[in-house]
Amino acid sequence: MHKVINIIAAIATLGLGIAIFYNLAPLLLDGATLKSVLVVLPSRFTGLTPTIKIALFAGLIGVGLASLVWAGLSIIRFKSTAMKRLNLILLFQVVLIAVMLEAAIRTGIAYDVKPVSTLTNYVNPNCGEDYYWLSASPQAASSTNTYDPELGWRPRPKPGNPKGLPWPIVMDERPKTWFFGDSFIAGVVAPENSIPARFEVETRERQALNYGVSGFGLDQIWLRYRQESRNIPAGAPVFIGILSNDLDRSVLSYFYALKPVFRRTADGYQLVPPPAEKDIPAALENTPAPLWSYAVALLRSVAELAATGFDRSEVNCNAAEKRAVNAYLIDAIITEAKLRGHVLRWILFDSFAAFYKPANWRYDFMKESLDRRGQIYLDTLNVLSCAAQKANTPPETFFIRVGGHLETDGNRVIARALAAMVARKGDGIAEGGSVFKMCKKDGA
Repeated sequence: MHKVINIIAAIATLGLGIAIFYNLAPLLLDGATLKSVLVVLPSRFTGLTPTIKIALFAGLIGVGLASLVWAGLSIIRFKSTAMKRLNLILLFQVVLIAVMLEAAIRTGIAYDVKPVSTLTNYVNPNCGEDYYWLSASPQAASSTNTYDPELGWRPRPKPGNPKGLPWPIVMDERPKTWFFGDSFIAGVVAPENSIPARFEVETRERQALNYGVSGFGLDQIWLRYRQESRNIPAGAPVFIGILSNDLDRSVLSYFYALKPVFRRTADGYQLVPPPAEKDIPAALENTPAPLWSYAVALLRSVAELAATGFDRSEVNCNAAEKRAVNAYLIDAIITEAKLRGHVLRWILFDSFAAFYKPANWRYDFMKESLDRRGQIYLDTLNVLSCAAQKANTPPETFFIRVGGHLETDGNRVIARALAAMVARKGDGIAEGGSVFKMCKKDGA
């Protein structure tokens, strides 16, 4: 019996050690990336400071080394009764620590000890809706948005601006360019410094209409475009801006508020609208149930950090459904644009953390999907990287540090590139693909 216990312990600890080093080795071998991940970049959704991240990284390396050493001892001494006793003691300690950790977390939650009582630390926002239920007051009143029976929310009407567009302030007689997207299009800076407004400065012969709405997923971007498409004349330019995180939002029925969602059916996808306004209070009662084990959730979060090189956004939970529904939405937008005769162009966004990511499946998916469909798009990571290279500055200088949105100079760089796209400057590709594939002296 002692041989079996020792062999099981050896396999378990060897697997743990190999898993840790397999996932963290790329960081260990690349000092610049390691510094960026642990020190430079903010920890999205985790709230971890650089000190905690460094300590956690060192701790994981220590656990990996200890696991490999223990596995070696268990293999060498697999016939030893004394080793069996040590492995049983180890198992007992693991169970005891798990119970004590669970008790400590629940005590911290009961007494609201931060960050223990911050429940969003125990769930991954890319793996479901619980994070968003926990991180905001459900259906919180907004001074800028109001309920919409199809979109979930939309901008509040303004005097002389019934659709609540952040730009323009006043309509004029110039031909229009339409922009749809989330907050990267809507802009978190002054309206006159948003991408559509800066584009209007670069192309003064056209007026830019900003239909971007903060928090929208690709599903809501598509629905808002569909609402307005009949009002857009044939031949008009239409820009669709997509943030990589929009792909995650497309599978959620709650984000800022209750929202529409497309669910798979035998015939494809069917739109499930948000509840009627009168039914929202009842729907909001279905908030997340308490976790059955906070210790397991915490350890899962740590495992996700280790498995993704400290970037939990790269966890592939629900990735197949995200790819499928967003491919459906991209096709729907393309079909509508062809039906209406619109000149469709895409803008791909990500946070500045993407400049340091060893992997980025969402951004890669967007580019591959548009390439496969022969669509023309602007790869903003490429454009901003080129602009930063020419300015001899890090690309993150174009972003607001808190929240990760583009600031005024970043919007200006993107708007200039879009103007070049419309004017057929740069290395535009008639059959589709990224308009700027490399840094150029006369590029964006």
